Amino acid sequence: MNMHEQGSEHGQGEEQEHGEAGFAYDGVRFRPVEAGHDPGAPTTVGLYHSRGDELWAEFAGGKVRTGRLVGAIRPDGTIDGAYCQVSMDGRSAAGTLVSVPDRLPDGRIRLHEHWRRADGSSGVSVIEQIDAPGGGPLSSAQLGYLRDEIYRQLRTHLGTADVLAATRCATRLLDQCLDGRIPSELTVQVAHDGDAAGTYTLAFVRAMQLITARVHDETFVLRAVTGVMRTVTGRRAEPPSRTVADNIERASQVLGLHEDPWCELVNAQDDRVGEGVDAVITASTAEAHQGPESQQVPFFSIGTDTSGAPHAHRPVLADLLKFESEEPHDARTGTAVSGLDEEEDR
Repeated sequence: MNMHEQGSEHGQGEEQEHGEAGFAYDGVRFRPVEAGHDPGAPTTVGLYHSRGDELWAEFAGGKVRTGRLVGAIRPDGTIDGAYCQVSMDGRSAAGTLVSVPDRLPDGRIRLHEHWRRADGSSGVSVIEQIDAPGGGPLSSAQLGYLRDEIYRQLRTHLGTADVLAATRCATRLLDQCLDGRIPSELTVQVAHDGDAAGTYTLAFVRAMQLITARVHDETFVLRAVTGVMRTVTGRRAEPPSRTVADNIERASQVLGLHEDPWCELVNAQDDRVGEGVDAVITASTAEAHQGPESQQVPFFSIGTDTSGAPHAHRPVLADLLKFESEEPHDARTGTAVSGLDEEEDR
């Protein structure tokens, strides 16, 4: 059974009324509602994305190795979709579904999924939003689901070379900054600029953070600085464009920066910028604007390949982060990291 096939056989449950309009699915994570399921046990988690009336999702965990969903959103929030999956035992399945939304008392979205497999079997499943609406705290089990899913997505989209590089960089970061402390006592600051190099760097450091947690059972705090003023050639510094602001928000959602207490989102004008920072990691093309110049902390450079082209233009990673370039070109780059990782051979 996958995320879209857990529930009663078709005809045994009542039809659900359509939910109210205005359901927002982009960046939302869902899990199945299963009677008697241990909240701490592994389960399938789906990460949903939307743009206009288009919707797509990736899901994995529990009995599902990997799965995909694509569909269209009706004006009332109902989803017409098609899905495919591979289970842990290697079997594949595919089908169509109609997902009807409603609201839980705490504001989260519940989806009633009426599914039909290609083999003719059908049924009704119920899945619920994991992420707490309005920035409310998640339970430890929900945070575990969130972090596992983000790590899986980053591992898939960064690629083997960059995951290995992130592992080496995380080790070197701790070697240089711990100085008798534990990882959870460190704060690492990154500029969340919304440009290509900065967006890749943020994803790379988030991978470093999650890898550290898996190795040490704790990790550093990731402080992402947004709202950085940019100087345009021949003009004065100005705030980020709408495209850049949208890139920042989409990446924040995909990387779980809003929900995870391991992460801090602060504005560039905030007094906390540079305060208590143990290391600053930036794209090599970025300016050193992430903290007071007098702050004596390690400053590392990550984020471009050997040609200087930003990694976020790589099609696979850009797709995960839903990055939109302000530039007319579409660079196709390889994988290399400088700064923390001194190895030349990838």
